[in-house]
Amino acid sequence: MKTQIIVLSLIFIYANCEDFILNRSGSVKGNGKIVEKSISLSDIRNIENTGIFNIHINQGDKEEAKVKIDENMLSYLSYSIEKNTISICSNGEFNFIPSKADVYITLKVLESIENTGVGNVNIDNFNSETNLEIENSGVGNVKINAIKAANLIVENSGTGTVDLTGTATKLKLENSGVGSVNSFNLQTDFAEIDNSGVGSVNVFAAKEINISNDGMGSVIYKGNAIVKNIEESGFGTVKKIGN
Repeated sequence: MKTQIIVLSLIFIYANCEDFILNRSGSVKGNGKIVEKSISLSDIRNIENTGIFNIHINQGDKEEAKVKIDENMLSYLSYSIEKNTISICSNGEFNFIPSKADVYITLKVLESIENTGVGNVNIDNFNSETNLEIENSGVGNVKINAIKAANLIVENSGTGTVDLTGTATKLKLENSGVGSVNSFNLQTDFAEIDNSGVGSVNVFAAKEINISNDGMGSVIYKGNAIVKNIEESGFGTVKKIGN
């Protein structure tokens, strides 16, 4: 499918000082006038964020995205849609200082989200019958609330923390970032953990668990899972607590 590039408000009137605030350091500061922009979506399954935006994702029958941002910064929002993927980014090489920059996305199906931006990612009450892949290499945090997935794959190489709650048959987690991964409240049957980062990993598994830890942080696990394999070569420790 031909890529559609949609750039909102292409013409920006620099002469209007009320709409454009650029300080001496090359930063664009939000004017505090929050506006909302709606975007129609169809059969989107994947999300990519490379911008300044906080991404909020939930499940629903009507697919759409709503952007809430400072009026004078709307022109710096751009997005592209290709096949089943929406990519959200920021235009310009400025230091953006918004008072609000949030994108609320409703999808029927979510297969993957890739975050390389500075905003946070929040996923609430999503039921995924297949694989769900989360890749975070950005600055922000990732929080997944009440997820239900067959297979959950999480790759974290960013500086923020990752919090997981809900249920998954299988969790595959790779952490090479600075932030920690908290998943005690994610009820999984099978867990495969590879930690080579600075942060620690907390995980629950009911049936089987495999752990490789060669990072600075520790891996702490609980549950009644059979431990198939543990490899330790880093400064961190591997420890079981409770059930």
